[in-house]
Amino acid sequence: MAIKESTPIGKIYESITSSCSYYLSNGRTTPTYILLGPPGIGKTAIGKQVAKALKTSSYIVDCTSIDPTDVRGLLRLVGDGDSEFTSSPIIPRNVKNGVLVLDEFTSAIPAVQTAFHQLLLDRKAGKTEIPKDFVIIATGNRRSDTNISSGLQPPAMDRMAIIPVKEDVKSWKEWALENKIHPYVIAYIDFKPQDIMTFTGKDVIRNTEDTKPFITPRSWELFSNELYACNIPMAIDTEIDQELINEMSLRGSWYAPHSVTSSFTAFVRVASKVPKIEDVVEDKVDVSKLQPEIKMTLVTSAIYHYDRELLESYNKPTQRKKVMNSLAKFTTKIPTEFSHKIITHFIKKNKNNEEKQYFDREDLVQYKDFEKTISTLKKVISGK
Repeated sequence: MAIKESTPIGKIYESITSSCSYYLSNGRTTPTYILLGPPGIGKTAIGKQVAKALKTSSYIVDCTSIDPTDVRGLLRLVGDGDSEFTSSPIIPRNVKNGVLVLDEFTSAIPAVQTAFHQLLLDRKAGKTEIPKDFVIIATGNRRSDTNISSGLQPPAMDRMAIIPVKEDVKSWKEWALENKIHPYVIAYIDFKPQDIMTFTGKDVIRNTEDTKPFITPRSWELFSNELYACNIPMAIDTEIDQELINEMSLRGSWYAPHSVTSSFTAFVRVASKVPKIEDVVEDKVDVSKLQPEIKMTLVTSAIYHYDRELLESYNKPTQRKKVMNSLAKFTTKIPTEFSHKIITHFIKKNKNNEEKQYFDREDLVQYKDFEKTISTLKKVISGK
């Protein structure tokens, strides 16, 4: 199976999970999938997410740091002139299922790729076999992405489902909210989505400077960590002094090109003036008159705010009703597209979702202020 055009990585997660579920539920061996795309877009994370969806564990193998003998095992003499392979140290033992992620497969030396051929086709390496309920997902860069990729050998290509992937702003933002990426980072990507990924293969080949010429989703995660490390407030409606902004700009230069760092810093200067959630709810602020940067940041701030409030009010009916009323009223004060984003974030995707800060679709109709936004959210309410 081959896909000619690159597919958004969020869609690929859904497709691979569905594919695996079909094969495993019918007692069949899954194909070996390989995700090919630029660095830093979340290819390795897909393997972990698929494992989580299948309720099993993931096992990561860095293919750039192993030798062919790590795949097949060592050949040793036994008995009178006979020989056999030792067990492969990279294949999980004593487990019946899981997701084996062969990371950076295309950057492995050709001899290592060759050693994997038997594993990819027969689920066997030397004398070591992988249980049929295991899923194998490889990741790699294309030759156009990096000068260390050796590409895929034809025999490997013939044994794998080849899936070209690209960055996906929508799925990254969903992941970012779940993984507590700093609100300023999420708000900035909302405002300027083209800056989530500025990498091209030419950046690596042509770069002769000490500064980083590109940024990727992975870089944004690292930059987010630095924002927390230098105490940039998570509560967006807190003013940031000049010294802290300068420190933020410095640390941004560790992970992003100057143009992106400057743009992000300018965004934060404006966005840090975002109004308090309660002021919006109480009609002390006219959202329609706010600058675009502030509107974007306000929505991200609201999601973080109500996420915390709903979690803290779990199993406290009176407090939770108060929070829900505030959330309902807030959605009437902001543009429709932003209300849609907030509501879809908090609605449970299914009844088995045990996240305490989320609620069911049916909960919405219990609150009066939701009636003002409900007409534009019919598709969300109905689940269509």
